[in-house]
Amino acid sequence: EEPVANIVANLGRNSAVLAEPFRCCGEEKGGGLGLPDRVRVVGHAWGSDVSELRTAAVAVSGGRVNGFEVVLMGDCLWNDSTHSGLLETLCSVLVPGGEVWSSHCHHWLGHQAADDRLWQRAATMGLVVSEERPGEVSRAELEALFGGEPQAVFVHRLLRPEGSAVAASATEVQQ
Repeated sequence: EEPVANIVANLGRNSAVLAEPFRCCGEEKGGGLGLPDRVRVVGHAWGSDVSELRTAAVAVSGGRVNGFEVVLMGDCLWNDSTHSGLLETLCSVLVPGGEVWSSHCHHWLGHQAADDRLWQRAATMGLVVSEERPGEVSRAELEALFGGEPQAVFVHRLLRPEGSAVAASATEVQQ
């Protein structure tokens, strides 16, 4: 989705507050980067230019990598019209051996089918997709935030295998 300036600003403030107690972590391990130095909040519309994301990756890795080794996503799948752009972004910024951890709920009837298409497409693009420990981690129930019945929370892992090329777009998959 299009980044909204006040949401991005709030995420930036929250990440700074939450990371501050961990400032010493890098110093205790020989002067590496502490957690506050390894966190960046960057607004991004799925499927758009990833140069700001890559710049953030270079900054948080101390210049070591031009992409992400781990991406954490929470409830980013509810709008299935953004799935193509989401996969394009992930494939563009995930380094070989990198992984995406996604947690999400099915907010309405039929949403599972849309998510299943997303996982199938991710596999077609070269990512290894797995649901993590169904019944133990994935599919655990979360109390509904806005009333109603509890919802199952799904946890998926997408892995970009070492030495692999992934398609950055559906066009590459079709060729």
